[in-house]
Amino acid sequence: MDGSRSPYVAARWRLAGHNLPALSGAVLVGDLVRRALMSHAAGIGGRDAIPGTLSGHGEGGDRIFFLPEDADRDGRIDHVLLYRAGGFDNVDLRIATSLRRLWAGSFGEWQVVETWVAQRDEPLGSLIRPSRRWESLTPCVCPIHWKNPPLRTLSRLCRDAALPPPSAATPSPDMATRTAGSFAWLRPDQDNRPPDRRGGFWTLTFPEPIRRPVALGFNQFYGLGLFLPGDADAWDASPA
Repeated sequence: MDGSRSPYVAARWRLAGHNLPALSGAVLVGDLVRRALMSHAAGIGGRDAIPGTLSGHGEGGDRIFFLPEDADRDGRIDHVLLYRAGGFDNVDLRIATSLRRLWAGSFGEWQVVETWVAQRDEPLGSLIRPSRRWESLTPCVCPIHWKNPPLRTLSRLCRDAALPPPSAATPSPDMATRTAGSFAWLRPDQDNRPPDRRGGFWTLTFPEPIRRPVALGFNQFYGLGLFLPGDADAWDASPA
């Protein structure tokens, strides 16, 4: 298979099926997506054909994000966004756009019924919209100890995610009523809990619009610490 880079940095699936997974299990779904893509890659070309970007070997600093998305805000995951900042290899892209189902054993099975792709800076769904203000969707769990003020720690998490530091960070208006503990934090077979035991929901403001997904902190590649663009027109999730 051709391993050269494609111009596409994002692929988005729409899921269909009974009892779509809850947003509180975003990390579990993100991990399921990665495992499904690895299995699919092996089915196409054998286990030696699994790209390092999926297996976690030889991927450098350009990892794929597996981000569950609740486009209609009903608490259920109805889309999945795959994102790679440096652009997908053609191998990655072929694997991502040819998968047709997610199977979670006794928990259910969901069909991948539509796929869209986007190049850099193109909006795609509810997670890629140019915006200066970003609101927590899933709890941000810090892999290090929090420093005061929180902006100091959140700026470090942004730098680690190759994002510019925010100019402001405030607790989300409903932070007092949202419970980070109601979300899954760990992927299956993962036991390295972070020092942060509380998690949090934040509103981040950046000096310039961010045109890529914003996910920070522990298990950020699987849907924890995920933010939504907060501008008024950012909730348009088309294509739906």
